[in-house]
Amino acid sequence: MHSVFRRVQCLLSPYSIHQHYPALHALRVALGYLVTVALSVVFKVPDGAWMSVTLLIVMGSLPHLGSVYQKARQRGIGTVGGALAGIVAIYLYGRSPLACYLWMGACAAASGYLAIGKLGYIALIAGVTLTIVAGHGDNSFETALWRALNVQLGGMIALMFARLLPQRAVNHWKYLLADNLRDCAALYGRVAVLDLPDEATVQETFDRLNKRLIAQRGLMSAVAGEVSLTVAELDRIQRTQRNMLGLLELMVEVCRNPSRHAEFASMRKQVEHNQRRAQALMRTTAHALKFDRLDRLTRIGYAPQAEVTALPAGASDAGFEAVGYVWLNIKLLRQVERINAALLETASAWYRPPVRA
Repeated sequence: MHSVFRRVQCLLSPYSIHQHYPALHALRVALGYLVTVALSVVFKVPDGAWMSVTLLIVMGSLPHLGSVYQKARQRGIGTVGGALAGIVAIYLYGRSPLACYLWMGACAAASGYLAIGKLGYIALIAGVTLTIVAGHGDNSFETALWRALNVQLGGMIALMFARLLPQRAVNHWKYLLADNLRDCAALYGRVAVLDLPDEATVQETFDRLNKRLIAQRGLMSAVAGEVSLTVAELDRIQRTQRNMLGLLELMVEVCRNPSRHAEFASMRKQVEHNQRRAQALMRTTAHALKFDRLDRLTRIGYAPQAEVTALPAGASDAGFEAVGYVWLNIKLLRQVERINAALLETASAWYRPPVRA
C-alpha cells in the first residue's frame, strides 16, 4: 500500500505535473468544453455556445492557474460592463435606433481607447460582450440576459477545471530558475579550471539560459497572482540572474585567451574558495527549488562566508585581464548569494512542503 501511495504521489507531484503539463492542460480544456456542451444540450440553454466560447478563451492559451484566475476576473468585470451597456443599447433601440447606434459607437470608442492601456483586456471584453448581447440593438432582452449568463457560466467552469491538477506558474518559474542555476554551475565549473567548451557549445548554453530568462519574465504576473510574491520581488531576482549571466559571459570571453592561462591559474588559487562556494551555492539552490528542499537552501545560505572586500594579494601587480578574472569571480559569487538571499526572504510565498507518506 505504501509503494502504491508513493507511486501516486510521484505522478501527482508538482514536478511531474510540470513535465506533462501540455497533455494535462489539453485534457482539462477538453473536459471543461464537454461539460459546457453537455449543459447546453441537456438543459437546452439558449445561445449555450457562448458558454463554450468563453471557456476556450479563458483557458485555451493560459495553462497556469494564476493566469486563468487573472483573466477570469478581468473577463467577469468586462462581461458585466458589456452586458449592462448592451441592455442599455437594446432599450435605446426601442426608443430611437439612431440613439442606440450613437450609444454603441461611443461604447466602441471607449473600448478602443482603454484597450491600449492597463485595462486593455477588460475594455476589449466589454466591447465584445456589448456586441454579443445587443447585436445591433435589435436583440430581445431575453436573448441579452441568456448570452450574458452563458458568458459568466463559461468563466466559472473554466475556473473550476483550472484547479484540476493545476500547473502553477510559481512552480514553472522555480523550475526555470533551477535549470538556469544548474547550467550556470556546469559552465562555471569548466571556466573555473580554464577548460572551456568549444564556442558552439558555449553559445548553445547561453541561448538556453536566455530563453529561460525570457520565459521567467513572462510568468511574473501570473506568479504574483498565485502567491504573495510581488512583481518587484520577482524582478529583483530576475535582474540579479541577468547580472550573473552577464558576468559569466564576460568570464568566458576573458578566459578564451590561452596565452593568459598560466597567469589565470596562479591567480585562481586566491579565489578558489569563491569558485567552490559559487558552484555549490548554484547547485544546492537549484536542488532546493526543484525538489522543495528548503532545508538545503537554508543550510547553504547561512554557511560561513569568506568576505572579500578587496582584490587578493598580488592581483594589483598582475595584468589587466588577470585582475579582471579575479574581479569577475568575486562579483559572480555576490550575485549568486543575492539570489539565494532573495529566495530565503520570500520562501514563505513560494515554498510548499511536500506531502509525506
